[in-house]
Amino acid sequence: MNKIKNVLTVNECFSDNLGDQAIAKSLEDALLKNNCRVTKVDFTRTITKVIKSSTQPNLTKKNLLRKFLTRKPALIIYWFLKNYFRLMRQAKKNYDSVFIGGGQLILNNEIFPLALFFWTKFFYKKSDIHLFAIGVGNDFDWFSKFCICSSLKRFKSISVRDELSQKNLFSNFNVESVVIPDIAYTLPVSEYSNKTKGNYDLVGITDFEVYTKYREEVGNSILTLEGYFNLWSTLISDNKLKNVLLSATTNKDLQLSFKFREYIKKQGLPCEIELSNELPTLDEYLDLLQGASKVISGRMHSLILGEVANCEVITFQISSKLSSYEIERVKTNNSEKYRLLDNRICQLLNS
Repeated sequence: MNKIKNVLTVNECFSDNLGDQAIAKSLEDALLKNNCRVTKVDFTRTITKVIKSSTQPNLTKKNLLRKFLTRKPALIIYWFLKNYFRLMRQAKKNYDSVFIGGGQLILNNEIFPLALFFWTKFFYKKSDIHLFAIGVGNDFDWFSKFCICSSLKRFKSISVRDELSQKNLFSNFNVESVVIPDIAYTLPVSEYSNKTKGNYDLVGITDFEVYTKYREEVGNSILTLEGYFNLWSTLISDNKLKNVLLSATTNKDLQLSFKFREYIKKQGLPCEIELSNELPTLDEYLDLLQGASKVISGRMHSLILGEVANCEVITFQISSKLSSYEIERVKTNNSEKYRLLDNRICQLLNS
């Protein structure tokens, strides 16, 4: 019998985003099947469980402090002081391997490059570090490039989840990588429910700020919120949906779903609309997918999980990430994606 290996997984596992939770669970389950003892920690957060945020803004002193820390020098110091001891505690433990990923972790935002730098810094030479099935953005500032370039030199292996990420990684950092499917393709969605397929169609409207932020990547138009709602209602009409379940996968999506439901009612669309008043847990969302016939979403992992649940998926192409997803999903079937991921994990654990 093979020796049990101690593995640390580092990703956005305690995010309110169900896609991030699906990534974390998929990777954990895949490692457990390969005779590993798994410890999971969050990439950027000090919390140790998912906390459901309120649908109303919460102007606590903590949130006001975060708003104040808008300059990078202050943000760097704040994040480092807040996370130093938890990184140090993990680095003192004996891990055979550290898997950082999946998810869109190579991004030009305030925290991700910094977090990548320190996670790799603390574990370099102590464990084999693998950057696993991650997405890569584009257009990085000098500070992000410094942090990411320094970090990439410390990995034993680097794998990305699509050819666009592979291209972005090479063009921005001159680093080669291996393309593998998104780890969420290994999640056994069919185990979560015995619902009859086809009772409803699931629609997940995506936060308007996400549309605005990434619209230029795919040539989307400048829109008002009403214009954005009109795009989604047209999708519902064009696909002749009759029983629609609005189901969000992030708290911001949920807030927008309430407004979208009212918009649809005023438009008088010939369909029934249902909406849960709370964000579902990951298990609850997987259960909903088992009863859905179609899934329309601008969230990549809603679509991937819809695929695994044998739903017809319709992509709202909100960013280049979604365009890349459309290209990748038709290359191989789900069973082949599962095989490729399983082989990759076995290879990394035994290298």
